[in-house]
Amino acid sequence: MILKLLLSFNFVLNILLITVMAEEIRGQLVGGLKEQEIKILDSVVGNGKTLWDYLQNKIEEYAKQRNSLYMYGINDIHVQSQVVQGVLYKVTLDLAPTDCHNNKFLSEESNNARLEMIRTCSINKSHGSHEKHVIDLWVRSWLPENEKVIVSEAAH
Repeated sequence: MILKLLLSFNFVLNILLITVMAEEIRGQLVGGLKEQEIKILDSVVGNGKTLWDYLQNKIEEYAKQRNSLYMYGINDIHVQSQVVQGVLYKVTLDLAPTDCHNNKFLSEESNNARLEMIRTCSINKSHGSHEKHVIDLWVRSWLPENEKVIVSEAAH
């Protein structure tokens, strides 16, 4: 009986090892960060909001703190995800000054219009330097609406 139990345990361990090795061979460590296309940010994650909406709120916070004449837009963006009690999206933003005035951006009432400004305002490097920010968007779909998405700035 003990021998059968040990053999079945050994079998399960071998299957797990083969699975992990297969994942590593395909280039992705199990539970590790996975590269994502930017279009994943259009995913609706809670309260009818997309990941872009949560990023927009964070970028607006930067705009208010900065007290700059020009708003900062996205010069470059990189998205990764990791399955960890839900899905953790790591979004690396390279924010740079634009030709759009900050007061126009902050006074815009439409979320869609503000998001469009973030996406489309022309970068103007003569207005200041770039800023790198890593934003974590942790999505746990089974929780109540107000707890589904946690947004924080990651240490970098």
